[in-house]
Amino acid sequence: MRYFKDYHDVARVDADEFGHAFLHARAETFNYRTNTWREDPMVSTQMMLRGEYESCTQAEAEQVIADFQARRRTG
Repeated sequence: MRYFKDYHDVARVDADEFGHAFLHARAETFNYRTNTWREDPMVSTQMMLRGEYESCTQAEAEQVIADFQARRRTG
């Protein structure tokens, strides 16, 4: 599982290497409204073609989520 971030967006893809398998792997983005991961099949394509996300560790992804939720609570 690889994790990615883009300011406040967080995604994870069930593939280790970029390439054909990455494009077809299960990809999810974190939904802040429901506090759940939701499937997002286009996010892996966006990562490969547009470079919209940067690779990060699971801990870094979890910190992005926690920071965003804290900002949202404090307004």
